[in-house]
Amino acid sequence: MIYLKPIGGLCNRLRTIDSLISICKNTGQDLTVLWVLDESLNCSFEELFNIPEIKEFKFVILDCPVGFPESFLKSYGKKSDGSFIYNSHELEFVRSLKNVLKQRYLSKLQKSVISQIRNLDYEHVVVNEQLSVLYNSQNINNSVRELDENFLKIVEKKFIDLVGDYYISSCYRVYPIVNNYTYFKPVPDLIEKVHKKKNSFKNTFGLHIRRSDNTISKDFSTTDLFVHKINEILKNEKDALFFLSTDDEKTKIELEFKFKNKIITNPVSNYDRNHPDAIKDAVLDLYCLSNTKKIFGSHHSSFSQTAADIGGIEEETVR
Repeated sequence: MIYLKPIGGLCNRLRTIDSLISICKNTGQDLTVLWVLDESLNCSFEELFNIPEIKEFKFVILDCPVGFPESFLKSYGKKSDGSFIYNSHELEFVRSLKNVLKQRYLSKLQKSVISQIRNLDYEHVVVNEQLSVLYNSQNINNSVRELDENFLKIVEKKFIDLVGDYYISSCYRVYPIVNNYTYFKPVPDLIEKVHKKKNSFKNTFGLHIRRSDNTISKDFSTTDLFVHKINEILKNEKDALFFLSTDDEKTKIELEFKFKNKIITNPVSNYDRNHPDAIKDAVLDLYCLSNTKKIFGSHHSSFSQTAADIGGIEEETVR
């Protein structure tokens, strides 16, 4: 059994899960995904996607509280001599009291998972902090696709032949893309909205402009550069339209004002990823982007890359 905790926002989680599905198909390992509801993504998997139907191994999605499993463990594994070992400095009863006060109660299945992770050999524990050291050692000027390709050259051998039980936490792709995310099918309500929107796409390009907390995206992929790209396309293709996905209302208003009926968007329920509606909006935008003819995306944003991979289309980082 592999216990996987995908970390971060929507696409960081999807690419990690997609990686492990490919790995488990090769190894025959069962996969339990620990889907933590936190401020980065506070919406259950089943509100967004149908549970993937996989014949080769058992696949389970388990919704988990904030801090799972770290807040319920003193350390990872049965050894404590690893460079990246998680080892809580709080007394066990203090951690337990905090969990009670924050109403972090575990089900019987969640307690069983904690027990299994606690008893793993440390060599069978791979934590995101460990992977981040490798990933972030690269050149900041590289695109997400370039970063991923370089990262995979380093870690693929470690993950390709997993044997035995493992606990893995990751926000990265750890295995080359194989199925273009075909195992992820949005729930009927969301897919119906995608189909309705894509029916209005005629010679439509995708724009993903990341703002909010992503400083690198804001610094490298400025709004002025996107405006220049739109004008450049319109010089050659006057009938071009642009589907815009952004996490910033100001940017949306600015582009709609500049280009009026050339900009297509979805209604936004909420920009706060701690709200389930914001995550549903993100899934809708992701799959709408995947149905455009080409995506112009933001630097260091896995959202742009994932949308392109889902649709099997070209993605160009604006920088």
